Amino acid sequence: EAPLTADMVVLAIGVTPDTGLAKAAGLDIGVYYYTKATIEAAADKELAVLRQALRGKELTMPVAVDMENAALTVLKPKDLTNLAAYHLEQIEKMGFFAQLYTYTSYANRFLEMERLAGRWDIWLADYTGKTPKAAFRYSAHQHTSKGSVPGINGPVDLDVTIVNYPRIIRKKGLTRLREGA
Repeated sequence: EAPLTADMVVLAIGVTPDTGLAKAAGLDIGVYYYTKATIEAAADKELAVLRQALRGKELTMPVAVDMENAALTVLKPKDLTNLAAYHLEQIEKMGFFAQLYTYTSYANRFLEMERLAGRWDIWLADYTGKTPKAAFRYSAHQHTSKGSVPGINGPVDLDVTIVNYPRIIRKKGLTRLREGA
């Protein structure tokens, strides 16, 4: 497996090298972080690259971690849930609003969602066109991957939430990497 570089993670997590352009356009900025780490030691390496990529960035949306890599499904639900909690805890220690991104059937099959949703914010993908069949609390719902947005060529994911993340994140001071984190 090739080592990650800060540039690779910057692209993988959706933080452009110049977040100022998004900010100037009035967009709120968050992070989508896709992990392949199956143990905490590997997670630490990924998180170190994430930390470096976020240095100097101002976020007004969550740092969402996606644990849906097929390599992770070999873990028992308890172990995968522990690993998810570890990622989320480390993101909080960095000084950001941590969020878990997952889809309904994955969450129901591979994660102990009552543990995770009881403590962290959940961004749930579910493209069924109906209210997701989830026995856990979620705050954001990605309802399609076939949306359209003026100025963007091709399909885009569309999400809904009633949570004012920017207000919450600013109020809690979770917009920047903590010194020493």
